[in-house]
Amino acid sequence: MIGELERRIAHLHRRAGFGSSRAELAAAVKKGWDANVEELLNPEKVKDPLDDRLKELEGELFDLTVLEDAQAWWLYRMLHTRRPLEEKLTLFWHGHFATAASKVERVPYMLQQNRTLRAKAFGRFEDLLLAVAQDAAMIVWLDNGASTKKKPNENFGRELLELFTLGIGHYGEDDVKAAARAFTGWRQKDGEFAVDAKEHDDEPKTLFGQTWPWKGEDVLGALARQPATAARLARKLVRYFVRDDGDTELEAELAREYLASGGEVRAVLRALFLSPRFVSPEAMRAKVKSPCEFVVGAMRELDATVPIRSLPPMLARMGQALFNPPNVAGWNEGLAWINTATLFERANFANHLATQRGVAGDGRFEPGAWVAKDADAGKVLDTFASVLLGGEMPRAMRAALAAYLAGKDKEGKVVAFKATPQAMDEKVRGVVRLIVASPEYQLA
Repeated sequence: MIGELERRIAHLHRRAGFGSSRAELAAAVKKGWDANVEELLNPEKVKDPLDDRLKELEGELFDLTVLEDAQAWWLYRMLHTRRPLEEKLTLFWHGHFATAASKVERVPYMLQQNRTLRAKAFGRFEDLLLAVAQDAAMIVWLDNGASTKKKPNENFGRELLELFTLGIGHYGEDDVKAAARAFTGWRQKDGEFAVDAKEHDDEPKTLFGQTWPWKGEDVLGALARQPATAARLARKLVRYFVRDDGDTELEAELAREYLASGGEVRAVLRALFLSPRFVSPEAMRAKVKSPCEFVVGAMRELDATVPIRSLPPMLARMGQALFNPPNVAGWNEGLAWINTATLFERANFANHLATQRGVAGDGRFEPGAWVAKDADAGKVLDTFASVLLGGEMPRAMRAALAAYLAGKDKEGKVVAFKATPQAMDEKVRGVVRLIVASPEYQLA
């Protein structure tokens, strides 16, 4: 059994990151709840050699002009970061400002956007919104490079109001047209933001009932300060970090914090993680893991590795191709992650992970690191229930796994599990495969 603080911190690590290793969890429990939250919220204070290591691997392991290598590069970050909320929040913004390499066709632009999302993730939403609006990948993605004074392109203006800020029901078609005019002439040249002044419409525009020569920056600032934007972001953050079905009381609290803090994301997340509703019984195991959460979480929790370049196609088959969300609305989450095809792929990954027998760099899961030589079936199940299920294994599941662990003699009689080398290599790996593929493990 695990203690209440350990259970809550494991929950925090699953939601604010991608799970944690035994060593990470033990160290976190010693620090206490508030200290863990502050460390997650202030990644710049955590020393992390990851960027230096990734620079060494560029060219050696990753060709960052190739999409699958860029996907593997980001997964490597998720797996090895000491700043897990930084990566989890970057993934949230990637879904919010969904941009796809399938149209952008320049992988370096996608990586540039990824770095922008990471750098601006915790600050004022207005600053992030401006950085994304001036981002080369976004300009290509929503066709703003073709938006002229005489013929404004409404793609960016529409998605800005509908998806990035206010949401449907809080603007009209005239607002879309006015917003589109404010961004005419916004361009990118070789990945850098530029303004074509002769194509920018600097005439007065009427937006939200106010008429004056709105510029793009003015529009972004006004949108970031709208209560509807606060409510929309609060709703999305709660569904991403807390519950798939939302929590109206917590959403209202976060919207108030957003407006009071001037739209500072760090302040909103602090209110979220420190809220009693974040650790309420209703919030526990109340989210379906995304493919990234599922894959990266299993590897982190089990201190296991698989060949990193094997992961992007597996994630794509599970429904989450990094840098290639399905459309401008991003991925549908919650139960939308689960269908017969994606569950099959999750089971394939569970087998892929549990059967890694190479050296660490090639992919390795070591049962002997988890199971003592004198362990019986009960100890094996207690260990993996604690690591993978927060100590909560349903009775029927435990009985089925105990029966699986037990062997039979030549006469067909049941023989108690013994941690022999063969049993460790076959049965213990099998238990891990079955738990990771189980319905219970699909919930964060």
